[in-house]
Amino acid sequence: MWAAGVVVYQMLFGRRPFGEGRSQEAILREEVILNARAVAFPAKPAVSADARDFITRCAPARLDTSLAACRPRTAPSPACCLAGCPTSTAAGA
Repeated sequence: MWAAGVVVYQMLFGRRPFGEGRSQEAILREEVILNARAVAFPAKPAVSADARDFITRCAPARLDTSLAACRPRTAPSPACCLAGCPTSTAAGA
């Protein structure tokens, strides 16, 4: 699930959530992902709160709190992030 959050972030914002502007080698050498404390969201493009929540829950700075440990039905699907639909729990799922 962590990778899904990173991919969705890159699709929406056109940049990496961690280590933007650094080579893959530098990201690994400097342990950028391991030392990350939060996902930073740019102001533009504007995305729904569900999209931000999905990304934050899939790709949190702390990998041990990722969505993989949660029930998938409690989070919006990636399609909801793009369409701005309500969370599955709000929709009565």
